[in-house]
Amino acid sequence: MMRWISWLWLAAGCAVLGQNDPADRTAVAGPAYSRFRLTLDPGERTQLLGPLWSQQSVWPETITDGLGPSDWPPPATLGDPAAVSRIARTFTLSPLFSYYTEPSVEAAFVDVLYPVVTYDRYGSESRFQIFQVISFSGGADQEAARSRTYTLFPFLFARRSENPEENYTALWPLYGTMQKRLFRDATKFLLWPLYVQTRKADVVTDNYVAPFVHVRRGNGLQGWQFWPFAGHEVKLPTVRTNTLGELEPVAAHEKRFVMWPFYATGSSGLGTTNEMTQGLFLPFYSYQRSPARDTRTYFWPFGVTLTDDREIGYRQTSVLWPVYIRARGEGKYQNR
Repeated sequence: MMRWISWLWLAAGCAVLGQNDPADRTAVAGPAYSRFRLTLDPGERTQLLGPLWSQQSVWPETITDGLGPSDWPPPATLGDPAAVSRIARTFTLSPLFSYYTEPSVEAAFVDVLYPVVTYDRYGSESRFQIFQVISFSGGADQEAARSRTYTLFPFLFARRSENPEENYTALWPLYGTMQKRLFRDATKFLLWPLYVQTRKADVVTDNYVAPFVHVRRGNGLQGWQFWPFAGHEVKLPTVRTNTLGELEPVAAHEKRFVMWPFYATGSSGLGTTNEMTQGLFLPFYSYQRSPARDTRTYFWPFGVTLTDDREIGYRQTSVLWPVYIRARGEGKYQNR
């Protein structure tokens, strides 16, 4: 082993000593060692054992402006701490460790056994995590209020902010409040899953012994479920303000189920030109109807499916899809 390493370093040394132009700072010894100028940026890269070990330096354009590639780095700046501190640097020891820093935008990224441990910083924003179980993040919101978020998944969720309205603490499964976590705008719970309240946009759902029993309300919306026995939800047509400050319609819908998943029906897009109805009577029959397309399935999932696509222009019959398919029409012709 030691003899192999000695030959490796000897080859690297011969490559460095054998370069024709010392100012070029380029040396290559096959996959064992290489050092070369970057093509698109004013900088230099060194690699050892192919991609396993590498380091790279990119000089700021304010220092290299007007200089040719052979003039990098400018000798006068090598002893200038202010200039050296603006060099963007990358170091990689694959697959164990990588480090990248870009002083011009106050950015730094560190990965250890990615994605096990990561640290990312960009300006005032930062985040550190260990296997997405332990994480800390911080930064400022649109109102310049700084905050810190702490997570010990799934037991602790907390935020501390200069804006008191954004503070929260949740100690799962006992009690707590969360904001913009777990794909919801707000979550409150007491002895999870006995009581859990979630809010997403204007829709508030109160869960009792989640996810089996819930009552839901919102803008023009009412619903309930006692899963898997029965459930019903209705939403009336409403309007909302979009990102341009204009009013736009929100379609109505209605859905219900009994002994899910054996019987369920639903209608969506009500009040628009693309109303759709669908139903399940498993395993005997299912359907979907809309102005553009109708689909019927008998004895799902192994039976016959009939499709009438008026938008594309074809009719299709399939059995044991995708084993047998026969389609005829202007928009599709297929035999399988």
